[in-house]
Amino acid sequence: MVDEKTFQPPDYDGLLKWLSLDHSEAEAKFQRIRGDLIRIVASRGCAAPEDLADEAIARVAQKVSKIAEGYVGDPALYFRAVVRNVHREYVRRRKPFSLDHEPWAAKVMDETAENNSRCIDQCLQTISEADRSLILDYYSRDRSDKIARRKAIATQIGVGLNGLRIRAYRIRQRLFECVTRCLEAVAV
Repeated sequence: MVDEKTFQPPDYDGLLKWLSLDHSEAEAKFQRIRGDLIRIVASRGCAAPEDLADEAIARVAQKVSKIAEGYVGDPALYFRAVVRNVHREYVRRRKPFSLDHEPWAAKVMDETAENNSRCIDQCLQTISEADRSLILDYYSRDRSDKIARRKAIATQIGVGLNGLRIRAYRIRQRLFECVTRCLEAVAV
């Protein structure tokens, strides 16, 4: 039978004791750590930094009885590591904003896609045939096919993979600038 995890309520008293035996000093450290966690998460563009900081604190409080005995160093560093993991989980589960449900979005999206496609086609015509062939071939495959194909392209043109990446980057930059100018002209 699989051993199920059981919820253990956070031990905030134990957490404060871990921070300092003096209760007022522990409260001050706690507030300072919480403020630091909020700033860290906010600097990463999170919409609800307080919630993520509180989640990290609750996780530490749940495990404080296990970690307090053997932990050496500043407890703030442990909190920062936990908030980093909480933020990673937040980013993974956050769904990107979608306009699919808006009735006007389909028309706008179609026009935007059409303009993007037209500008990309125009800009591809402005670069040399060799560069156009290279960049289209560079991005033409999926997953493992892509890796094998890029190795073949690098061998074919006589450069290493890093040289190929640099070449593709430079072509992509020229195309990006061209497409940006084109889209700005279309918008006017």
